[in-house]
Amino acid sequence: MRLRRAVPAMTTVGLAACAVAACGGESTSSTQTAAAKTTKPIVIGFAGGTTGFLNFYDGPVKAGAELAISEINARGGVAGRKLEMISHDNKSDVNQIVPAALDVLDKGADIVMPTCDYDLGGPAAREAAKRGKLAIGCAGGPLYGRQGIGPLLFNTMSGTPTEAATMAQFAKSRNWTRPYLLKDTSLEYSKTICDYFKQAWQQLGGSLAGEDTFQNSDTSLGSQVTRVKSAHPDAVVLCSYPPGGATAIKALRAAGVAVPILGPNAQDGTYWTKAIPKLSNFYNVAYGSISGDDPVAGRRDFFKRYAQATGSPPASSVYPIMGYAAIQTIAKALELTHGDADGAVLAKALETLKSQPLISGPTTYSATCHIPVGRPLQVVQIQQGKESYVGEITPAHVPKAPC
Repeated sequence: MRLRRAVPAMTTVGLAACAVAACGGESTSSTQTAAAKTTKPIVIGFAGGTTGFLNFYDGPVKAGAELAISEINARGGVAGRKLEMISHDNKSDVNQIVPAALDVLDKGADIVMPTCDYDLGGPAAREAAKRGKLAIGCAGGPLYGRQGIGPLLFNTMSGTPTEAATMAQFAKSRNWTRPYLLKDTSLEYSKTICDYFKQAWQQLGGSLAGEDTFQNSDTSLGSQVTRVKSAHPDAVVLCSYPPGGATAIKALRAAGVAVPILGPNAQDGTYWTKAIPKLSNFYNVAYGSISGDDPVAGRRDFFKRYAQATGSPPASSVYPIMGYAAIQTIAKALELTHGDADGAVLAKALETLKSQPLISGPTTYSATCHIPVGRPLQVVQIQQGKESYVGEITPAHVPKAPC
């Protein structure tokens, strides 16, 4: 078992040293040579949802990316080239996903950042690939990588196999023996969290008290809650995201189900708990703690800089970190290519990264895997309505999945 409050020295030092720059490898200044073919800005096209329901996810991703761009540009850019962001709001409309991507591509985007989800971001990534452009973004769904999208897509998230394995290992560390799975079937992300948890849990020798499904849009979960109570589990594993995840938690607690509830990183933060006063005994995996008690100085400092840049503290650790990490990743690739923004060239460079110390954690890609599978994740808890840091877990066994 590897639950711990301390983090590896490499990660702590790396984050502190690279809070602004691309993190690791040769310095930006050493690559600002004649090898760069042009000093024209590198254009990053953000094709996410900055209005509508997707704004909760994509808004902080964009803000985190903009913070990284401003800090990198203040240091002179990368390989003699500044970074520039253009954006097109897909308005959280599935019919606008592809047009938003095409718009930023038509306006000269060298790299595309789609919506943070496989179902809703995948089509935009595919449009970028058709034009030979790199796409980089975040999604838990394991198809949001080389196998599911193509060789020019890189995922900044660790994917649901890693999330689920981390959740299973944490549950084991708490001596939970009969969790009940509640699976939200509305997205690839929420579906696969439970599917991979079940695999990881069985690999650890665990058994389940039961399983059930619901839709994120469900306003009542009476039948599911009744079945949970009848099964007498010692924990509930909730594979969902707000608002449906919050609805499920409220229904469980209102029915007297007081056992621990464990959720994925999509449930990170306390913004959704207003309807559940003094919620306790809730845990979720995350990319850091926004409550000021994160043990990594680089992450604590990042959350402060993010609040200063946006005028408000982050509502979740996940999405600001994903945006910032995407730009760190792009900057590192540009260092390695000496400013060449060709999609295939950048992809080859990223495939060489090994335990690259980014704000999101040590990141490894390869020629066959464009998802940082197995990367350590953090665990936070909510007790009496307040979030606090629990520890870090590096999953010992991650279920096999598309990469």
